Amino acid sequence: MWGELSHKLKALVPRALQVLEAELDGEDRLSAAIHTLKAVNLYGWSSPPGETRVEVLAAHQALADFDRAHAAEDMEAAISARAQRRALERLTGNILFDQ
Repeated sequence: MWGELSHKLKALVPRALQVLEAELDGEDRLSAAIHTLKAVNLYGWSSPPGETRVEVLAAHQALADFDRAHAAEDMEAAISARAQRRALERLTGNILFDQ
């Protein structure tokens, strides 16, 4: 029984869409537009905050991935630079400013 009803309803969809399309050009355009937006879950929808352009988001992600992949190298370089600065301070007796 439910299967037959489901098939009948699905068969009516093309006609219902034709009516809705005609109403979008008719006198009650706003109501038809709202029904259309509700049917595709866009009624009341707003864009998410922040950046939404795919190419910009991809670039940010690539930079984050690069930073994460090279974090250990950056840490080793910072440790090495600090060790070299301390060695120079010991040799010269001067305290060098942090760089």
